[in-house]
Amino acid sequence: MTQQLAAGPARGTPPRPSLWRSRNFLLLWGGQTVSELGTRISHVAVPVVAADTLGASVFQIPLLTFLAWLPYLLFSLPAGALADRVDQRKLMIFCDLERMALMLSLPLVAIAGRLTLPFLYVVVGLSGVLTVGFTVAYRSWFPRLVSAA
Repeated sequence: MTQQLAAGPARGTPPRPSLWRSRNFLLLWGGQTVSELGTRISHVAVPVVAADTLGASVFQIPLLTFLAWLPYLLFSLPAGALADRVDQRKLMIFCDLERMALMLSLPLVAIAGRLTLPFLYVVVGLSGVLTVGFTVAYRSWFPRLVSAA
């Protein structure tokens, strides 16, 4: 019996197809790559805009980071309940598109000359809520996607 476990799957079992041939995995991987790139850039750019353009104080800049992480504490459990009741793939797409719209609103509002710290706080807070929704759905959908491939 130990030889069978060490040898791996039975010889009659067909090999699993590569994830790189799964359309759903490639779409998720590509979307996540773009989303992570945008998230990483915004984690640097938003505090720089707050400090440079809006003249934020030493207290106001860390408040942006706090508002980005506070939704994890407040909304993780409700987001989990929501993710169990809706289509997780659609929830992930919705959350990513909404985060993109929120981040795109920043340069548009800045060009209009109406960018303020409260607006920045609202955008960062809402983006944090959407990030929680995406993360909870992703963590329960991804294992099913990989096991299906």
